[in-house]
Amino acid sequence: MSAEQVKKLVAAMPAPEPNERGILSKIDRNATLKAIAELHAGGEEHVRTLVEMLVEPGTGNDHQARYALHGLALYVCGLGGRLRNEEDRKSFSAALAKTLDGDRPAAVKEFVLRELQVCGGGEVVAAIGKCLGEAALVEAAAAALVTIGGDEAATQFRRLQQSANRGQRLIAVQSMGVLRDKQSVSALAKATDDDDGEIRTVACWALANIGDPAGIDACLTAAEKAQGYERIQAGKSRLLFAERLKDSRQADAKRLYEHLRRTSGDESELYLREIAERELAGLG
Repeated sequence: MSAEQVKKLVAAMPAPEPNERGILSKIDRNATLKAIAELHAGGEEHVRTLVEMLVEPGTGNDHQARYALHGLALYVCGLGGRLRNEEDRKSFSAALAKTLDGDRPAAVKEFVLRELQVCGGGEVVAAIGKCLGEAALVEAAAAALVTIGGDEAATQFRRLQQSANRGQRLIAVQSMGVLRDKQSVSALAKATDDDDGEIRTVACWALANIGDPAGIDACLTAAEKAQGYERIQAGKSRLLFAERLKDSRQADAKRLYEHLRRTSGDESELYLREIAERELAGLG
């Protein structure tokens, strides 16, 4: 199928009505699904052609091409009345990820990353990981990797955490915590002693959310040094850490609660001491 034929199929996608403030008010579901199925049958070549139809916002009209790509991402995941086919999903997402290597505007690559967040799996983690090094793409790439999850995604963030760029390090630390990756505990423990207060704060939260006892010492040490807003957040992190552990590791949970009770002496921290005392009484 030629590029012109692909464009004809794209023309079958819903288009915003000018008098409806851009709302898609007219959608022929059957015609749309038929066109998406035909686009899907074209494989990698059609995916590349669709991505080449995308433009930077404000420089042209690519609404229907974007709709088609999003429709394909949903289609290969088994939506639209179609049974999910894992090989189809992998083939489509791999083809879509290849377009990240091209010389395209950052806004176009960001859209591709958002679609990979919908349909991607382990097969595209490495391709997405390359985008973490680009300031304009790091947030979209991180969101896609967190959604995909798994050890390979966490590895990408551990590498990113070594970056000299503060924003990238912050995203890496937060993402490792969201993924609850136990292999990241050592890197996060080091981050609790970072020169940047926000990174220290997020690292403590990440350790708490992961809930691995190996991160307790770093979390407590950081809490004792913290001041102001950082100290407030350190209190919340210790509570979260103890909550993660109190059902399976009571001795470790007690240690966290006892630290909270002992170090929460300021009037503004009375609530922390009261929570700690109540939890300690419950643990016995």
